Amino acid sequence: MLFFNKLKFISTLLLLSPKVFWLIFKDFCSLSDKKRADIDSYNKNAFESIVRFAFENSKYYETIFEDKGVDYYIENKSKIPVLNKEEIKRNFNEIVAKENVKYRELSSGGSTGEPLKYQISLLSDAYSHFLLYKGLRNGGYCFGDKIAVFAGGSLVSRLKTKREMLVSFLLNKRKYSSYGVDHNDLDKIILDMNKWQPNILRGYASSILFLAEHILQNNSELHFKLKSVFTTSEMLTSEARKVISSAFSCPVFDSYGLNDGGLTAFECTNHRMHIDPERGLLEVIDEVTGEFVFDKPGIIVATTLVDKRFPLIRYNTGDLGVLTKKICSCGKETYVLDKLVGRETDFLSINGKKIGSPVLTVLMGQVECNKYQIIQEVDESITLLLSVPNESYFNETDRNKILNSFESHFGDISINILITNMFEESKNGKHKFILRRTQA
Repeated sequence: MLFFNKLKFISTLLLLSPKVFWLIFKDFCSLSDKKRADIDSYNKNAFESIVRFAFENSKYYETIFEDKGVDYYIENKSKIPVLNKEEIKRNFNEIVAKENVKYRELSSGGSTGEPLKYQISLLSDAYSHFLLYKGLRNGGYCFGDKIAVFAGGSLVSRLKTKREMLVSFLLNKRKYSSYGVDHNDLDKIILDMNKWQPNILRGYASSILFLAEHILQNNSELHFKLKSVFTTSEMLTSEARKVISSAFSCPVFDSYGLNDGGLTAFECTNHRMHIDPERGLLEVIDEVTGEFVFDKPGIIVATTLVDKRFPLIRYNTGDLGVLTKKICSCGKETYVLDKLVGRETDFLSINGKKIGSPVLTVLMGQVECNKYQIIQEVDESITLLLSVPNESYFNETDRNKILNSFESHFGDISINILITNMFEESKNGKHKFILRRTQA
């Protein structure tokens, strides 16, 4: 059966996605782990190449670069203005390159409330799939292994066509929607997984946590052994990682992906998130100065390096993270995304003070919880929802620690702390850590 699954997978990939197959073949036949100097050289050359291409083939960039005096061999990338979603929407047709390449039209999930339509070349799309399979190998994935996907939004469509179901079967993938599921639905999903015997589980961090908690609370029997679990699309807390690992008796790997920006990053065996340099350039800039920064929180900006249909240069992803130059002890010299600290739109504004997600993430890091959600109410009070492993994890000491931390930043403030497993989700099923009911 294992040989059949491998043969089925490879044959289907070769037939449906020859570009992906070729990228995988090249990866196996070359040194995939580059030295830092080689990565820096590739980044510099690829960035200059896409800038030249955009100037010569995109009306939008031709205008922007001429206005800003940008040339091809740019030493200071900050001379190129940051591109935001509003700018993309206003100049969609002008950004599209003149070069006639095959493409797909897609839409981002819009977890910030700002869904974005964009186009992606088939080559860039092939890189996306190739890098996924490459990243899964960190968790023991072998070609032909069965991948179960438990998520909503862009990872799992509510309406599946016959072609999608056939392709999923041939590629040994099965998708389960996490949107609006209850405990009865989870029992059915576990039953199906027991019959299907997946090797890898991938999905939203909050969705897989919900499934893991259900398994532990109900002593659900699992008749399959996962090699690993991969979470994506949301921040994974250390406590959530422990719960998921305990439920499935396997390691948990976090990942980061931004298809419109051409970015992917996967944790290594040391659980440090390595950025894939092949398809996109990830950099972090200071929110105030706009200068590139390392080892401190800033805005993640993305540049697509291989997309010659819809090039995005210095695109503001809205995500906040910390990038480091330190080389990981696993031996890989690719740059590491040290942590994700939320989104640029995630902040609280109370008593005339605005506190962003980096500070709030640090505050909540002091609390041992599986999941949390901070809600700013209309009257500027705070409702803090916490999911904890058991009652002994949260006592009066923990409560006072939270109250003192928030009061030290906001002054006199009303905080209502609720221990619960019920959280508000966005329309695409993702978990948002910070919600504001008022336009503060």
